[in-house]
Amino acid sequence: MLSNIAQGRPRKIIVMLPGLGHYDGDGFRTLAARLKEYHRGVEIIDIVVETFDLTIDEQARDVFLKLKQRGVEQEDKIVLIGHSQGGLRAYALLRQYGKLLTIRGLVSIGVPWKGAPVINNHAKVVNILHTPAVRDRIDSLNEALENCHNLKGVLAKKCFTNYQASHSLHHMIEEGLNDYFNDDLASPGAKDMKPGSDFLQDLGTTSETFEGVLTSAIIGGQNDIFAGVASGVNLVLSFTKAINMGLYCCSFDRSVNRLRLALREIQHAIDRNRGLINQKAAEVLGSNKHDGLVPEYSQCIPEEVLKGADCFGQHRIPDAYHDEFFKSRRERHFRFFNRNSDFIAYKHPQTTEIIKAFVTEAFNNNST
Repeated sequence: MLSNIAQGRPRKIIVMLPGLGHYDGDGFRTLAARLKEYHRGVEIIDIVVETFDLTIDEQARDVFLKLKQRGVEQEDKIVLIGHSQGGLRAYALLRQYGKLLTIRGLVSIGVPWKGAPVINNHAKVVNILHTPAVRDRIDSLNEALENCHNLKGVLAKKCFTNYQASHSLHHMIEEGLNDYFNDDLASPGAKDMKPGSDFLQDLGTTSETFEGVLTSAIIGGQNDIFAGVASGVNLVLSFTKAINMGLYCCSFDRSVNRLRLALREIQHAIDRNRGLINQKAAEVLGSNKHDGLVPEYSQCIPEEVLKGADCFGQHRIPDAYHDEFFKSRRERHFRFFNRNSDFIAYKHPQTTEIIKAFVTEAFNNNST
């Protein structure tokens, strides 16, 4: 999708590798646009491969083949930018095909170098859903949506591929989570990201060193799993208030008002139970410091993984979330309202500035 083809040899190419379940490069849209403005004459491409049914090593093979199909030659200088699983794919590409490509840099964004504990914690995630504070608020929202001119049916059909009118919102969320864990997160590509997987244990075992490769990790930092939920509730509350102002004193207005009251109940419940839910989330995610999906400690590149490489630093971005929540393979279990939304982490200006400076230094590195 993203392309800014430069003429002549050697070319300078930024290769963007999205994470698990992302089958387009839209998550990189904002970042790519800003890099194009700053780095004139640099080609920017995203390489999309099957991320579930292939192991990460197999994904790296397909990335290499696609690069060759695009005419990338050995003398062309490459910087890899990988988000989540895409960062592990970038490392696998470097390890397997580093002698056939000139890779000058690797940027790791929210990458689970030591695994993502959430993959092993299906039962704990469902238990959070059954926490009274959570279940009561979902049931309240379910009732409000049903009373709001069947808004539940409209939204549920858009959000859930398993929608059935007779099912409650709580039931649909739980069913979607079960399918997600039992299908998507049981796939070869996801299993490679489990803590202690064969793939992760093999990281750093190679005797090869990576002189001339610049590396950097961008780490999402968050300790409140509900911060993103609360901001979303505030957005919907503002929207319902606007509807109230435009449709005052009509039946639809009264229905929307019921929805607004239910959302306010959710907001208050979040505030009252924030500590308890964050404690449970920390058990699921493996730490009370995380990006909403991957713990901070796992996002740091281990020294033994990229032996001999130059380090551009490991940068923590406060309040950055890993990704849009619940994005699933081929939208099988959950759907998104906005398919073109960027990764939240890329909207933090410091992330873009770090990557801009990194790319400059990587391409100017004369090491061989």
